[in-house]
Amino acid sequence: MQQNRQPCEKTCPAFHHVHIFCYDLDRMIEFWVRTFGVTFIRKRKFGPCDGADLDFGSGALLYLKQVAPESPEGKATRIGTDHVGISVQNLEAFLESIKGLPDVTFEGEPFQSMELYCAFIRGPENLPVEISEYRPQ
Repeated sequence: MQQNRQPCEKTCPAFHHVHIFCYDLDRMIEFWVRTFGVTFIRKRKFGPCDGADLDFGSGALLYLKQVAPESPEGKATRIGTDHVGISVQNLEAFLESIKGLPDVTFEGEPFQSMELYCAFIRGPENLPVEISEYRPQ
């Protein structure tokens, strides 16, 4: 399939945020701040639920929403999001820098997938995160 990028002005979509449900808000905040260096903006409410806003510094935001395991949201099987993807400049150096951090579990060895060199980790609550480096073959 050939990409056909058309110039856009006011109607051009841009990525804004990922919204993650979690059971332990403080643990999830600490994971993202410590592991990926995102900036904690503030705690807030999403309806009746506690939440937080974090900033990747590139215009992309991460919203966390704490839910109780017994709540309808906490029990729901969510279709759609498989994992969160993070881009880094040097995958091996980044992976080395997060070895031994709390709540970071490595999932297999890095691998090449088209023009991306990738690795997966698991964060708190079994959260899958893909970390990739642009590396054309």
